[in-house]
Amino acid sequence: MKAKDNLEKAYDHITNQKKDFLHKLSRWYVDAYATICVEDLNIKYLKENGKSTGLRRSIHDASWGRFLSFLSYKAESAGTEFIRVDPRDTTQMCSNCGSIVKKTLSDRVHECPYCGFIADRDYNAAVNIHRVGMEQPFEPVETIPLHHISVMQVLSMKQEAPPLRAG
Repeated sequence: MKAKDNLEKAYDHITNQKKDFLHKLSRWYVDAYATICVEDLNIKYLKENGKSTGLRRSIHDASWGRFLSFLSYKAESAGTEFIRVDPRDTTQMCSNCGSIVKKTLSDRVHECPYCGFIADRDYNAAVNIHRVGMEQPFEPVETIPLHHISVMQVLSMKQEAPPLRAG
């Protein structure tokens, strides 16, 4: 019985650590950006019907749904715009020329055969999500394609200061 209690205590501790991290991360995004665009994924469907057990487990472990819930309600209470974007073709579309470039989930680099643009798959998708969410007209992203750069590096390079909020 003592071992069971210790195990429950350990699981509770891990759950609390995850929630704390998600609260802090969602607060950081809401404080840093005036508008947040996310893919409107059917997380429940992905967890139940995902193609691989590893992907389903990763989605569950990362608490995508809980994170988006925290982000949504914090954005609303802070006056930050929270936009859900249709995920259709966000990873397949070239953010430089707009062509559809088919990829499998294991393809981690976007390489456009039409314009030669090469970028991290996640960066390419992030640009597309931002463009759709902000309803921006289609324009080439970079004149020189990015090679081997992480999404976090790109986001830190592209971040603009949020407008001042009254309050």
